[in-house]
Amino acid sequence: MLELPITGKEEDVVDEFAAIMLLRGGEQEIEAVFSAMYQFEVDAQEAEELEDEISYWGVHSLDLQRFYNLACFVYGSDPEEYAYFIEEEYLPEERAEVCEYEYAQKERSWDILLGDYYK
Repeated sequence: MLELPITGKEEDVVDEFAAIMLLRGGEQEIEAVFSAMYQFEVDAQEAEELEDEISYWGVHSLDLQRFYNLACFVYGSDPEEYAYFIEEEYLPEERAEVCEYEYAQKERSWDILLGDYYK
């Protein structure tokens, strides 16, 4: 509808946009991000258990990658609140180091793209 430009895989962009917008909301919206994150983890585990062939050539990122990307956005939105992500191994320390920057960069990009449309 707005014909916004995207660079990257559409599904990844949708995950990113939804996570950033929902993380700005209240508890219910944040829970929606957690639900999506955990669903990607479950889907990845099920595929592994079924020994499904991984479609590296597919247009979608792998479920486990989508899990870690969402975990990174959540952590990056408030590293103090979500410090347990590292302790409970939802997120490797090496990835967590860049999540705050990554979240801020993505949030700023969406604000620039949508700034004229916010109400």
